[in-house]
Amino acid sequence: MTKPLDGIALQAYFRRLGFSRATQELLIHIRNSPPSRTPGARRGNMPVWYPSKKMQCIIKAESAKVEFAFLLGAEHDDEVLEMWDQPPSIPLEYADKRGRLQRPMHTPDYFLFRACDAGWVECKSSQELVKQAEAHPNRYHLDERGIWRCPPGEAYAAKYGLTYRVWASDQANWPVSAKLTKRYDVPYNCDEEMN
Repeated sequence: MTKPLDGIALQAYFRRLGFSRATQELLIHIRNSPPSRTPGARRGNMPVWYPSKKMQCIIKAESAKVEFAFLLGAEHDDEVLEMWDQPPSIPLEYADKRGRLQRPMHTPDYFLFRACDAGWVECKSSQELVKQAEAHPNRYHLDERGIWRCPPGEAYAAKYGLTYRVWASDQANWPVSAKLTKRYDVPYNCDEEMN
């Protein structure tokens, strides 16, 4: 199925945003890679397989509440050109509470190609972010403007001129999400591409 940035549209996007060759190769790799993992039900999460009209394929959300609310917003955001679920893992590097260097591989929830930029998005409930910030203060923290940040993710993204954002559940527009959810018959198991 044709995606919004297929063919010459992708090259025009690269030129317009001035991406380096290394960044272009990374973005092509992300677009050509299958999801790194299939979201499953765990810890009370209910995965959703969403038939995206924008992407003309199934986009997966690990939780029906947090990630699916983000996904619905991205689907209906004209600034979002493409969205890819479970992109290839990226390396993070940060010091733990004891000052020891940690280098985990991390699979963000989504990668977005936006009109003005491109980057990874990690979706978490606000409650989970508070817990993560207490356990890993150098990985997640709330900045002075009240925005959740992941400095190691941002540092990795910056090497390529990309973004890394943390999307907290308190950013959801729940009345709109509820209305959109009722508009769609969201299947929990179906083929990768829509007919």
